[in-house]
Amino acid sequence: MTSLAGNRMKMNGFPAIYNIEADPREEVNVVGTAAWVIGPYLRIIGDYQKTLAHTQAQRQNEGRGEEQGATSSQLIR
Repeated sequence: MTSLAGNRMKMNGFPAIYNIEADPREEVNVVGTAAWVIGPYLRIIGDYQKTLAHTQAQRQNEGRGEEQGATSSQLIR
């Protein structure tokens, strides 16, 4: 991607980190000087993805229960 600040390179799946107080236009990626943020960021994203997987599994189980004629009390274990 090209912008006024120059070319923006892909980060191999890592997020770009900006100091929005000092750089409200998000032109300078500070991942090199603020790399400590990546660990907590990835942990938060991982926790969120686990909740999505859990929710999806619950929905699939509910769908199977309805097809087989199970009651809601049988689905809650």
